[in-house]
Amino acid sequence: MLNKKAVVLALLFLSFNAASQNRLQPQKDKLTSEIAALVSVKAKIAEIIFDKKAVSSFNKNCTGKLITKLYASKSRYDSGTVNLSCSSNNAEISLRYKIKGTVPVLVTRNRILRHQLIDKTNTTLEFEDMSTVRRSNIFSFKDINDVRAKRDLEKGKFLNFGDIYSPPTIMRNSNVRIIVHNDKFYLEEQGKALDDGYINDVINVVNNQSLTIIRAKVLNSFSVEVL
Repeated sequence: MLNKKAVVLALLFLSFNAASQNRLQPQKDKLTSEIAALVSVKAKIAEIIFDKKAVSSFNKNCTGKLITKLYASKSRYDSGTVNLSCSSNNAEISLRYKIKGTVPVLVTRNRILRHQLIDKTNTTLEFEDMSTVRRSNIFSFKDINDVRAKRDLEKGKFLNFGDIYSPPTIMRNSNVRIIVHNDKFYLEEQGKALDDGYINDVINVVNNQSLTIIRAKVLNSFSVEVL
């Protein structure tokens, strides 16, 4: 015949153990979800690897609030660090995590020459292994609106922001409309840009009639305003 005290203790142990397991599982799932959230929403994640035993052991020994801090790699998509700390015993642990999966990246369809326009005709969006992709790569066609190649780009290259540039709003030697105005008058004259310039840049322009060199602010692709 079983001792009543032993039965009660056994039931208490089983109850505590079940509660502990229920507490650990949500934390593990939550951590996995938090790590996944650091990656591009369009990524296809196959597996997130970290020391789950260490996390379970740390969580089991923490009776207070568990604080989680995640640090993604500054250059890579597939790795980072998890820092856990416990309010009840001031314990801390730092773990590395690894993500297996694919992420979309823009890839050149063919060879692109320096200063050539980059768009959907010469690039394609492909899912590539995360371990080969860097955060400097370009992941959306939205990022290549009216951009050109800084250098010759070979076929099959992962496009990154260091490969592209946006042409100036006004190009050197292009014809411009020079605007002079205040509260009492408005005047327009024809001129030529002596510098490249983007919107709100101040560049040198020459008045075609007087040949005077003027400092003016770029308004759009064909107009500048005298300061």
